[in-house]
Amino acid sequence: MERRRHSSKYINSIESQVYSKRDHLYGFNFSKDDIAKSDEVIIVEGYLDMIMPHVSGIKNIAASLGTALTVEQIRLIRRYTNNVTLVYDSDKAGQLATLRALDLLLENDLKVKVVSLPSGFDPDSLVRTKSKEESARIFNDKKDFFDYKVEILRKTYDVESIEGKTKIAQEIFSTLNKLNSEIEKYEYIKKLCFVLKVKEEILISEFKKIFPKKEVKSQQAANLQPKEPFSVTEKIIIKFMFSNKKAFPLIRKNLQEEDFSYPLARKTVAYFFKNYDDSVDLASNKILGAIEDKEISGFISKILMEEDAPLDGEIFKSCILKLKQKHVRLSLDKMRQDMKEAESKGDKDKLKVLIGKFDRINSEVKNA
Repeated sequence: MERRRHSSKYINSIESQVYSKRDHLYGFNFSKDDIAKSDEVIIVEGYLDMIMPHVSGIKNIAASLGTALTVEQIRLIRRYTNNVTLVYDSDKAGQLATLRALDLLLENDLKVKVVSLPSGFDPDSLVRTKSKEESARIFNDKKDFFDYKVEILRKTYDVESIEGKTKIAQEIFSTLNKLNSEIEKYEYIKKLCFVLKVKEEILISEFKKIFPKKEVKSQQAANLQPKEPFSVTEKIIIKFMFSNKKAFPLIRKNLQEEDFSYPLARKTVAYFFKNYDDSVDLASNKILGAIEDKEISGFISKILMEEDAPLDGEIFKSCILKLKQKHVRLSLDKMRQDMKEAESKGDKDKLKVLIGKFDRINSEVKNA
């Protein structure tokens, strides 16, 4: 069956301080009691995909209004349940969106299942076409996230070939690493052994090689290690960068990646400075799912979930100013050293230029 062509799949409501798609799930206000009662939420993509199943009797359902879940929506879900069932479109885009969503959900300690719709269907067209009983049966035919991803990967790679086994293992390992429970990781690796026909100890060894477990050091040894604190100033800037579409151009205009002292903050800013221009809306819920670097996407997700970095425009601007001033202070310190060196060498011309530059920058800082 061909998908509908003329109906709009998403509500393109105007984004404002009052309403933001990344903070809400469509229909959640109607479904939250049933979600809490059933201890499960069914997540679909578009508003029609929520409305028609809800009318047909599937009450614990809500829509993300896009192909990628956001951490704000996950925070909302966790107030009512830890169990999520994804029912996205059956096409390639829907499968990719499902894989991205389940990784983010697992990373945030939620239990994930997936419903595979028949080819050519989405939740709306399924309910319109199939009987109420058949639709309910399909919605209840839930796969564990592991079984769903294995099914997709087996259609992509040859499970009998060495290359295919390696690719499938790497893809599954990437998802299993999102789990916080070591027991769950181990049990799923055991299941993977039967899929790939590879010995358990080999897969465990390969998993540990790709994702080595952090060693627990003694307090004394830990104290000897140099620490790079993640300042609240940098945290607020990064959080605002992915929460307000006007933030990124401001950051790019006033700061450099070197201004961030925390390694992952610097890496994240460098990544977006290199790959995106000022026209992109980093507050869009599609951005997080498009990031290929899992370290960066995980870092951003964690910051967006934290409460100690307030989303306040004035605080954000003061944080930019603070980092900018820090950069200027370091530059002035470097110029002082250069002036001392020029003076010791008797280089009057260079000294004169440095003094003029120093006075100009110092005056600009005072006036600012």
